[in-house]
Amino acid sequence: MRRHSRLSVVLAALLFATSAGIATEAAAKGGAQLLPNSSLYTKVSTASSKDEIKAICAEIVARQDASAVGQTDASHLYMHGMIMGVSCLKVDYFKALVLARESGDAFTLKAALTYIRDRAAGGNAKAIRALEKYEKAYD
Repeated sequence: MRRHSRLSVVLAALLFATSAGIATEAAAKGGAQLLPNSSLYTKVSTASSKDEIKAICAEIVARQDASAVGQTDASHLYMHGMIMGVSCLKVDYFKALVLARESGDAFTLKAALTYIRDRAAGGNAKAIRALEKYEKAYD
């Protein structure tokens, strides 16, 4: 199960990086940087301890309403509840969907819906309830 969790985190990070929708100049030239410079996830690569990662998590939550990128960062965090295997907060699929929607990035919302629908299809009760609540609020 732990291996599956790590794989999920890696796949989600790739989805998130792609969903940020703002490729930097390095990415345009074939570099590895896909996140906008304002994303707090860019700090994760320099974090060397659990405390530093938890501080990044707290900063993401604090900035969740500051910008579209902040909403995208927070959506990803609420979807997984962790960064680099370090638990930061309780998973909240509904909040993840709302933040993805509010970010204004259609790809972020689509990626979040796909991820959470997959969890719901697998029987995850939290995901099922979040989708029902989201559909009631936004359909």
